[in-house]
Amino acid sequence: MRRTAALGIACVVAVLAIAAFVGATARSGQASAGAASAGKTVGIVDLVQSDPLNVEVIKGVTAAAKAKGWKVLVYDANGNADAANAAFKRYASQKVDMILDLAFPVTSVRAGLAAARAAKIPVGGWGSGLAPGILMTTVDDVGQPSANAVLKAMGGKAGKGSVLALFYTGGQVCRERQAVFVKTMKKAPNVKVQIQNLTLPGEQQEGTNYTNAWLAQHPRGSGNLAVWGCWDSPMYGAVAALRQQSRSDVKSFSINGSPQAIQLVKSGALTNEVWENGYQEGRVVFNTTLAGINAGKAWKPKTVRVPGIVVTKSNVNAFLKAKHK
Repeated sequence: MRRTAALGIACVVAVLAIAAFVGATARSGQASAGAASAGKTVGIVDLVQSDPLNVEVIKGVTAAAKAKGWKVLVYDANGNADAANAAFKRYASQKVDMILDLAFPVTSVRAGLAAARAAKIPVGGWGSGLAPGILMTTVDDVGQPSANAVLKAMGGKAGKGSVLALFYTGGQVCRERQAVFVKTMKKAPNVKVQIQNLTLPGEQQEGTNYTNAWLAQHPRGSGNLAVWGCWDSPMYGAVAALRQQSRSDVKSFSINGSPQAIQLVKSGALTNEVWENGYQEGRVVFNTTLAGINAGKAWKPKTVRVPGIVVTKSNVNAFLKAKHK
């Protein structure tokens, strides 16, 4: 009982920490955003709108923008960098007042960023990285606790076993999480990590296919086993494969914290999930970019760190209770 109470308190503290992060960052944006005039437009270039976290970020941007009288346009590039660059150029020709890059690496949208700079349109980013013309971006702190959990589950630095790691190198957020994961797992030289890069769309089915193939090579009794995904969608597929083959011997880890993923944790089908508050992050991205616009030449590009909460079966009920307060 003491353990459960402690976990509940930990979740409440973590949620309060996120609230403090949101409040402090948003207030810094709102202080100079009051002079923003109505009738302006923000154009969003989204990596993939089928992902629940991206949807929550868009909802947060929309709420913050509409509160200031701004119109919101959204383009789902569905993982296609050429489509993202075309969207940037279209927004530039439309002379929108702000463009937000949601998770496309700045190296993948150089042409689009150049069009925005030429049109003198400021750009903000969510997990995009910084480049000339980008006023702010976020970088998440959720990859490290997830990687740490995998390392611990495999037995730490002296551990042995095999891990299937599902990545998507077309998104900056996954690139950063992959770098953290690979660096962390190098601490356990006897843990074999098989990296599988996915494509969009179709990442959920690929998650199933690659997991099934990996399971065939790692039957029961072949050691300590785990599947790790840098976001939830492919892990839905991975969990489906584990269920189909009744492989309760394989641990599973994911990031983002979609409602479906949290329910998988609650049922025991997913071992570990790191949740982040996409809605609040969207608000922060819009308000911070707006603060940069209003500050003009005095503004210095910012990187805003995003916190997360580790959710397991032992604390999922406390998490759900604290999250909805």
